[in-house]
Amino acid sequence: MSPPKSDPTAVERLVWELHRRGRGDDYRADPSGYLAAACERLGVDGERRAALENKDYARLIDLGVHPMSVMFFAHANHLPMPAYLEAIGAAPEAVAEFRRVFAAAQKARGTAAVSSVERGR
Repeated sequence: MSPPKSDPTAVERLVWELHRRGRGDDYRADPSGYLAAACERLGVDGERRAALENKDYARLIDLGVHPMSVMFFAHANHLPMPAYLEAIGAAPEAVAEFRRVFAAAQKARGTAAVSSVERGR
């Protein structure tokens, strides 16, 4: 029996497993292996599978995957929110404003910590 034709909900089920079923560590330990098995099991193929493998968040949205699922997939990849916003094509001024608001909120809480990814920018 061949897997069902790939659809956005299959990708959303895969992301749900990563995010809500606690399989993020398994995915991060072997992203290619995890995606290969999960895509086969859930029937994710073609462009959606390639977009997952390439972490092409904008393409996933273009292919009809719900934006929240795409955001959770970015979270599974430990992608900081400003980098995610840039990846999906948010306007540079909106990304800059997000960075400013986030930094101000952290400063107000007295936790001016910034992720290692953000420090490298």
